Amino acid sequence: MSLPITAIEQGAQVRLTKLKGPVGPRPDSINLGYTIEGVLLFDLKIGAAIKVWRHVRNGEVIEGMFISSAIQMINGNEIHTTNSIWKIEVLP
Repeated sequence: MSLPITAIEQGAQVRLTKLKGPVGPRPDSINLGYTIEGVLLFDLKIGAAIKVWRHVRNGEVIEGMFISSAIQMINGNEIHTTNSIWKIEVLP
């Protein structure tokens, strides 16, 4: 489902997919195509991190917290953070 980002609110079930950003051998590097599915914990706003209580990571059930770097820009269904560009989708 494609909703404007402004319509995606706290509590929504979402999928985030990394489209662009640094990758590398560091353990905290997130590869392109990385996906998470879970509950958006706070409304999206410039200057704040994306925070999701994750249920699924890369297709596997793995509970945990996802916290991005600060949101710099929102463009359509893309969220540009300090380090990466993420695609966001609302799940049923």
